[in-house]
Amino acid sequence: MSRNGISSIGKTALEGLTNLTTLDLRGNELSIDVLEDSVFGIVSTNLPSLTNLHVSKMSFALKPNSLDGLQESSIEYLDCSNNRNICSLPDGVFAGLSLVTLDLQN
Repeated sequence: MSRNGISSIGKTALEGLTNLTTLDLRGNELSIDVLEDSVFGIVSTNLPSLTNLHVSKMSFALKPNSLDGLQESSIEYLDCSNNRNICSLPDGVFAGLSLVTLDLQN
């Protein structure tokens, strides 16, 4: 689903993908609010096998609780690279995550 100009994702759009291991949303026009509600917030319940999440090449900023929905997930690799608006990292933004790799390269 990368580089498709996607700007919104319905709350149930990703339901039923229980075997999905990689979700590649890079290069779309998703705001942090859409990501929090429709992706990060549903990963642990609707995407239990997801280990790789690519949300790079967008322009969102992380808020202190932006990634809270990923805390109970299986995410090991999080790619937030080349996000034009990530210029600071709030305290505790990655707390509770079981990441093996975090890519913040710009």
